[in-house]
Amino acid sequence: GTGDYSISLWVKLGDVTGNQILCSKGGWAFQQEGFSFYASGALFSGQVRDSSNNVVTMGGNTSIFSGTWYHVVMTIDQTVDQLVRLYINSNEETNTGNMNSVGADLDGTSTWCLGARNGETGPADRFLNGNIDEVIVAKGHCFTQAEITELYNSGSPANPEDHSAFANMTAYYRMGDDDNDDETTMIDQIGSNNLTGVNLEAGDIEADTP
Repeated sequence: GTGDYSISLWVKLGDVTGNQILCSKGGWAFQQEGFSFYASGALFSGQVRDSSNNVVTMGGNTSIFSGTWYHVVMTIDQTVDQLVRLYINSNEETNTGNMNSVGADLDGTSTWCLGARNGETGPADRFLNGNIDEVIVAKGHCFTQAEITELYNSGSPANPEDHSAFANMTAYYRMGDDDNDDETTMIDQIGSNNLTGVNLEAGDIEADTP
């Protein structure tokens, strides 16, 4: 729907060149409604687009480096102050994106993807060179600063089941730590929205964690 949305994940980049998608649901190509959460060079950024091709882009301002784990959160507020916010290691970036001119339905038909832009308007691309872990989605909820600090947990990922906002979380992926995770499927620990692996191999699931 057109309500709030939050995405929390940990990422370690293999390089900081080009545009690399962390998570997306449309939101990049012309009139492809949804959002993109990505690394653009040495910065994290976010973009939200509606079906009329109105777009808001929010660029981070904190330089990032390859080989380092970061906790990154993007929140999309469509009910209170109409802002897109980005947090790195629990610190809010000073840049924000204003949603006043964008009415994005985040329930659109575009495919929800991790680590790539979907191929609905062409071949999948903007692949992530790196690792992703502890992915949390909160549909209908904007994580607050206090909740994000709690998730960051001083650099050691918090257990979502013990988190104060657990009731607002709608999906959680441990990215290889569930006994049933493999290169074909990542199990949703909260709901039933399991992820399907595309072009993954068993060796892509690594023991490296934040």
